[in-house]
Amino acid sequence: MKKIAFLIALALASSTLISSGHAQQGAPSPALDVLQRADGVKIVPERFLRAYDPVTIFFATDTGPATGGAEDSPERFVTMEPAVSGAWQWLGPRALQFRPADKWQPLARVKVKMLDHDKGAGGETELIPLLPVPVSTAGCNR
Repeated sequence: MKKIAFLIALALASSTLISSGHAQQGAPSPALDVLQRADGVKIVPERFLRAYDPVTIFFATDTGPATGGAEDSPERFVTMEPAVSGAWQWLGPRALQFRPADKWQPLARVKVKMLDHDKGAGGETELIPLLPVPVSTAGCNR
């Protein structure tokens, strides 16, 4: 019981010291409600696509409409080679998503390049659509 009381007192003391240290230095408290990926990935998925997987582009700053919506001119933000038919949709001000109209062509590589107007070049990746899942296997008769 004494160990638990000691640990609680230690935790309270350390949190008090940390919070008073931030207040004395005049440093702003960190924003805890900001979503930011630790690995810096901007195009998701990074490598492989399944049949109807969407491709999502994440921007560092607010680029699209705050409420989301359709994007009629995606070439301002991203290029995809070869061109694939589908719909571009803003999920929020920093996320633009592409949903293909048909299944991705298996093993046909797709290059996706994000254009970042603030920094010049953006992220780029080559995606590989996977083969479809087998529905049956052929047995071997001996």
